Amino acid sequence: RNGPSPSEVELPLLQLLHIWLVQEILSFLDALSLARCEAAWSSFLAAADASQAWSRVLAHDFPGAERSGSDDPGGAMGGSRARYAERVRAAGGVPGRRPRPEVAPASKG
Repeated sequence: RNGPSPSEVELPLLQLLHIWLVQEILSFLDALSLARCEAAWSSFLAAADASQAWSRVLAHDFPGAERSGSDDPGGAMGGSRARYAERVRAAGGVPGRRPRPEVAPASKG
């Protein structure tokens, strides 16, 4: 027999968390942080898809936005995530966030 048995393989600490706990953690994030978490780890992407995280972010950043369509937990850009992206494009950016400068500021040195 080669290598450690499955019970001896060390898992990443985050992988030991229950899905409901990961979903709760993700519910506190803003859109940029949520998107970064999804890109960083596929388990965060799955947890966000299975939760209301994007619906909450959509309601927070675009309070007047009507709820159209239904969440599509199976799609990589489905449901509330896609509606959020559409709202950001239509608004020209995330409300309340300063636009990034086109050019880096001049050096002071």
